[in-house]
This record gives sequence, C-alpha cells and structure tokens, in this order.
Amino acid sequence: MQDIQLSIIVPVYNVEPFLRKCVHSLEQQDLAAERYEVILVNDGSTDHSGELCTELAKQYENIKVIEQENQGVSAARNTGMDAARGKYMMFVDSDDYIEPDVIGRVLEVAERNQAELCFFLAEGFNEHGSWPTVRQPFAYNQVYTGEYIILHGMKVSSACMNIYLSDFLRQIGLKFQKAVSGEDVEFCMMLYPQAHRILFTDILVYHYNCSFSFSSATRNKDVQKHRKALMSDIEIVNDIFRYCESAPVSKAIKRLYRRRMRSLLVSSVLSAYRDHQYYDRAFLHTLLDRARGYHLYPIWGRTESWKTTLLLPFINLLRFL
Repeated sequence: MQDIQLSIIVPVYNVEPFLRKCVHSLEQQDLAAERYEVILVNDGSTDHSGELCTELAKQYENIKVIEQENQGVSAARNTGMDAARGKYMMFVDSDDYIEPDVIGRVLEVAERNQAELCFFLAEGFNEHGSWPTVRQPFAYNQVYTGEYIILHGMKVSSACMNIYLSDFLRQIGLKFQKAVSGEDVEFCMMLYPQAHRILFTDILVYHYNCSFSFSSATRNKDVQKHRKALMSDIEIVNDIFRYCESAPVSKAIKRLYRRRMRSLLVSSVLSAYRDHQYYDRAFLHTLLDRARGYHLYPIWGRTESWKTTLLLPFINLLRFL
C-alpha cells in the first residue's frame, strides 16, 4: 500500500447546502485517491449533513467519517488531526472549496523544499463574485524562517491557507483552543515563529466563502455572537501572553506579540465602550473583570502604534465608570 501524502481535515456542522460541492472539489485532484485521505468530522450536525457525509464516503473510497457530539470547529479540527495519517495535513472549511488539480502541485513544491508550512493563494467569494485575498509580502518559492516572516510583515491568515508537515505539528504539540472564537489567529501566531522552513507559492488553491445569511440569525443571536467574539479576544490575549513566557521563540517575537496583544485589548475594550448596538455598561464591566482576572487590565506598556498607546490612560479609567 502506498504511503498517504496528505490528510485533508474538514469540520462539518449544519452545512448541507455546501458540503457536496466542497467534497467534490477535494476529490477532483491531481493525486491518486490512495495517496490522500479526506477526514470529515461531523460535529453533531442537526441537519442532514451527517447523512450526506455517509453518502459521500460510499462514493469516494478515500473518505473517512468521524462522528462526535457538537463541540465546535476547534474540537473538530483537533479530532481530525489526531486521526490524520498523511505526511502533510490541510484544513478545509466545509462551506469552501478548492481548485481542481492543484494539490499534487503544492505537495511537490513542499516536498522538494522540505517545507514545514507551504502557503498557497486564495480567493474570497460570495453571490456577487470573487476577489483575491490579502497577498503576503514575500517572494514565491523561497524558504523563510517563521521568525523572519513575523518580523517582516506577515499577515496572520486562516489556518486553511497552507499545508502543514504533520511531524512538525506533532512536534510542536499545538492544538486549536476549543473555547475561543477566532481560533485561527491564536493557532497561527503560536505556530509560525517555531517553523524553520516556510514557503509561499503562487498556486491558487482555496476559495473562501464570504457569504452571510442574515435571515437565519435573530437579533439576540447576533448580539451573543459579538459578545462572544470580544470575550474570546481576552482569552487570546491571555494565551499569547502566556505563550510569550515559555515558548522557544526570540525576544523580538515576544516583544512584538505583547505589543500586538495590548493593541487587541485596547480595540476590544473600545468596542465594548462605544458600540451600544451590541454592548451595554454591564457587559463592559464583565469584559474588564475578565481581563483583570488574567492581570491584563489595567493595560501597561507599549502597543503597536503610538496612537493606541496614547489611549491607554483613558482605557484604564473605564473601570471607574
């Protein structure tokens, strides 16, 4: 039996209208089916996504379906990582899709350069059209260290925008945080600096769904979503500060990350203070109490910009309101 080169991990939760297109795109590739696997992690879907996973697994021999109770996208990705057998891993969200006949090309480039992370190009799309996502400020097909790209303008992107060497991920031992909204940011910030061989390719692979369904969400759910996002920001800031205390990364990276996290904290607190559509005074104090519990507030030290740094005295006074 041939070795499996790639494991494609797909979290699935109530995506019945999108899942078939996503999976079909994963199967229309320039790589023999026995050389890669598609792991569908059904995260307790309440629509017909679970049945569709089973149907697709019967249609394609390289699909593996894992069923679990609903725990969120982070837990689903972690489950897929634990089950992955491929030399490389890739994450695909189940409402997105990828270009045909591209995976083999990306793997060939990654293998040739012994890459731990290999980035590719992506496009956003919705019902109105498509557009390129943010391009990274680095040359194609040139090997970089993680520290170099972080210190020279790397824009943290989705975890779906590259393939990962599985041994590297397991060596780092990093998983997605289950209680955090915006888990990609934290995962990538912690992962990038520890890589020594990162490559950027000019191969268009990923199509990212930017559509929004406003009709399915009530105003109450919308408010809850925004509040959860801000509380998650506090968790991310705390996790990155703890990461800076113990991770085997340079002082320059730690200094940059601390400033970036202070900026994120300022932005979150200002949002809770100013946007009365979603937040009230009680929520602001809940947010500040969470930050204070982690010794993140009051905020001391420099942020990423002098403008944000100048706001700190005002931000620190909000606890008295």
